Amino acid sequence: MLWMPWREGCCHWTHKIMPYSDQLSPWVVYRLLPNCQRLLMERFRKRSNAEDYVRVLQQLQPSSKFTIVFEPVEVKLVKPSD
Repeated sequence: MLWMPWREGCCHWTHKIMPYSDQLSPWVVYRLLPNCQRLLMERFRKRSNAEDYVRVLQQLQPSSKFTIVFEPVEVKLVKPSD
């Protein structure tokens, strides 16, 4: 993970950024599970690659359901522990 310092007033905060490899692959294929759960199957740079992957998965696992989600870079502010 990349950690970048950020200063707000007198307190120091930190940006928590997802790994660089995940930033390059924002299209995510999830397998949908019972009870509103999901399982991350794979990440892709292009939506068309994710769609092709889902087609193959559906042939291999016809009873399973899959979805494609666009997950852009996620930035969270984390207050460092004192």
